[in-house]
Amino acid sequence: MKRGESATALWLGSALHRGLGAQIDGEHPKEAYWAYITSEKERIAKDYTDRTGGVQMWDSEWARFDEQALFGEQLLKRYFQWYGMKETYKHEGVLYRPIASELTFQIALHEIPGFNCGIYDEVWLVGTIDVAFLDDLDHLCIGDHKSYSQKVNDEEMQRDSQFVGYSACLSYLVGALVSKFMYNGINKKLPTEPKVLTGAGPTKGRVSKANDIVTDVGTYLRAIVRNGEDPHDPYYADHIANLREKALLNNPFFYRRVFRVTEHQMKDWWENMLKITQRLASDPPIEFNRPWTGCWDCNVQDICNTMTDGGSVDAIIRERYEVGTYGTQNTLMNTVTRQTVRSIADLIEFAARKAQV
Repeated sequence: MKRGESATALWLGSALHRGLGAQIDGEHPKEAYWAYITSEKERIAKDYTDRTGGVQMWDSEWARFDEQALFGEQLLKRYFQWYGMKETYKHEGVLYRPIASELTFQIALHEIPGFNCGIYDEVWLVGTIDVAFLDDLDHLCIGDHKSYSQKVNDEEMQRDSQFVGYSACLSYLVGALVSKFMYNGINKKLPTEPKVLTGAGPTKGRVSKANDIVTDVGTYLRAIVRNGEDPHDPYYADHIANLREKALLNNPFFYRRVFRVTEHQMKDWWENMLKITQRLASDPPIEFNRPWTGCWDCNVQDICNTMTDGGSVDAIIRERYEVGTYGTQNTLMNTVTRQTVRSIADLIEFAARKAQV
């Protein structure tokens, strides 16, 4: 993995995940969030001193990190202010009760009849599901926390390979079909403070009612009070009502949708996964691909660039990379398999034991 500070989108998203998962497990989300931030900061500091022969990072170098950490805390705080701490996952009249969070699973593909392991003795499918729910009919559902900058497309989400795949995996493990998955999105954006209007017109000195200001009711009311005005003034009534309606129908800061997943979708994903995995296990020739859209989302493109340009790949790896891990590997100590979980009841019991550790 890359040395030094990870892209903000990566560590901030992981920190938010930790806070959301902690609340499900009965812990304090803010404390869990900052515990993750502290460990990430320690990791970055150690890497820096290791690479510079003991030199400490300057305070100015930490400024951006600390700013983003405080920004993330505000996102987490606003999330629980909006959804609440008790019935947090109530959506469109249905209460989704969390039964497990940060659920890492391992599926032994080599134990499936007819699976070809190729050159390997064992092949495992591993992943982490953010949250497993039971709905009001005790149907099994899954959820995924996402921090986003651009809202997703509902039609694409309906067949999203991650959600359909996680549904298929959990269905396989517990022997009960997952019926729905929840996209639980937090926009990486805070409300904009509305401006006080200037000029010579009749609205001079009043808080702007422009519809293109992305804000919320609380922020807008505080702006009115700060401007020395009465928030109950009829002048602002229509605009405040519009903000309340927008928050309910098309909230610009939170995006939660629940999608039904069909048995056929999961079957199709499962069969495709087996084909791909068996091909990988057969030790195929490795090729790199430069998509026409570019490599904007790749964190290791410097390796490909060095290879293409005839440079020293080994030198790049020694200088910029280290042996590390990722979220799923970090949670392998609390892993469900078909040996530990074979029913929804087993899953609930497993999650309860995990929470007591």
